[in-house]
Amino acid sequence: MNLLQASQILQQVTSTPLLLVTRVEHCHTLDVLIMHTIVSICLSSCSVQMLQQSLHLRIIGEHSPHSVLVGPQVRNRGFNTKWLNWIDYFKLRASYGITGRDNTAPWQWMQVYAQDANKGTVFGWNSDSGRRITINKNNSAVNPDVHWDKSYKFNIGFDARFLQQRLTVTFEHYREWNREMLLNLSQDIASTIGTQSAAMNLGEMNSWGYELSLTWRDKIGKDIKYHVGINTGYSDNKVLNMDFEQNYIYRQIVKDGRTDIGLWGMQCIGMFRTFHDIDEYFDKYMIKEDGTYGTYMGLTKDKVRPGMLIYKDIRGTYDSETGTYAGPDGIVDQDNDQVQLGTRGNIYGFTINAGAEWKGLSLTAQFNANWGGYMTIPSSALGVASNSNIEFYNMPSFWNPDNMYVYQNIYDGKGNLLMKMNHDALYPNLAYQSVNSVASSFWRVSAARVTLNRVTIAYSLPSKWFKSVGINSARVNITGMNLINFYNPYPDKFTSPIAGTYGSYPNLRKWTIGVNLSF
Repeated sequence: MNLLQASQILQQVTSTPLLLVTRVEHCHTLDVLIMHTIVSICLSSCSVQMLQQSLHLRIIGEHSPHSVLVGPQVRNRGFNTKWLNWIDYFKLRASYGITGRDNTAPWQWMQVYAQDANKGTVFGWNSDSGRRITINKNNSAVNPDVHWDKSYKFNIGFDARFLQQRLTVTFEHYREWNREMLLNLSQDIASTIGTQSAAMNLGEMNSWGYELSLTWRDKIGKDIKYHVGINTGYSDNKVLNMDFEQNYIYRQIVKDGRTDIGLWGMQCIGMFRTFHDIDEYFDKYMIKEDGTYGTYMGLTKDKVRPGMLIYKDIRGTYDSETGTYAGPDGIVDQDNDQVQLGTRGNIYGFTINAGAEWKGLSLTAQFNANWGGYMTIPSSALGVASNSNIEFYNMPSFWNPDNMYVYQNIYDGKGNLLMKMNHDALYPNLAYQSVNSVASSFWRVSAARVTLNRVTIAYSLPSKWFKSVGINSARVNITGMNLINFYNPYPDKFTSPIAGTYGSYPNLRKWTIGVNLSF
């Protein structure tokens, strides 16, 4: 079957002219693609005298993506059925294609050389051995077969307008089958090879999700126009093959798992407030099989102090043969005893775009909200750098004498009271940062965000003011960015979710004034 024959069959089925836009280069799957197209059109050919249909078929050759797009659309041209009168426009679309992703670095197919200083041959009395030519050990081994990733993509959705064009709805569901993804391998190689493993096209991952958009446009009286739109969506994935990690696999990406492994940290069950608490904890949880005490976060019992957070012993060593972990082993450490504090990041969310116009004056705004995940307070806010003096640090506001644990009264050299004993404090002691600043359930907060991202106010000046000087229209506007954060989960609100990374230069609130002129 060729394209002309396919076009004739489609016109017989639908009695409607069809547009076929094609490009064929070295294609051997044309018949199958055309038959799929015919079936799609047949399924949507009811009431053909009222349908305006368009078909786009694009087939690209051996070294290019292959794709098919089918999109019948329906317009209301005087439906006799009353229940269809509220539908102004409806378009169902579906597409399938194979695309490539340039995930490669240059020159991976060619060996790159370098020079080693003082590794050459020594001649005579000169101790300088000079340089020698060697392979560049910072680059991986050569892979002459490296190529782009392959992505098989399927989309299906619809565009619709209802109620005299006031309500617009767009929905799209997508699926991606990513194959032959280029990955850098971290697996062990024999030391005789002398370099790291070459990147290989072995990754496989499936992704899917949906996107939904609703927009309402209307008028109030003659002069006021307004619109409100909301966008939302959801996405997920499954990893089928990669260079899976071999260490601490309980908190790594696993086969058939998603790339978002969630939030992990220690499970905090309290705070050591007295030395008696330490004795009870070690006697109950920290006795090993040989009868001795295990270590707590790398510390022996005599180094553990009141004011430290208490973490739970979750698991023991990993058995590579059975693929399981042993039970609690009397040793608490950050590598083997973490728990999942949150299954995923913020998976729910929406964006609202709203605006209004009145006699040349317009106002637009964008709100954003997302929720469902958790995060921990940054470790840089939980202590000071090693071998540093806290006197020279600007600590977050929630660290104050009323909230921080103090074992006993602290006096200066003149006998003045500096810190009063506080065994009932909410927060641990700052002196034990190596234990207390570890990510844990104690420092977990919601990752939800509700923000006003942008507001623009604009005014179109009356044209009679400046038409005599050759200006057809003039519009002035002022725009604000990163304006308001409505929800702050941090203690004492010592930072804002929209401020950016704590301890780094913050995101700025911006105001921009502009003038648009047309001549």
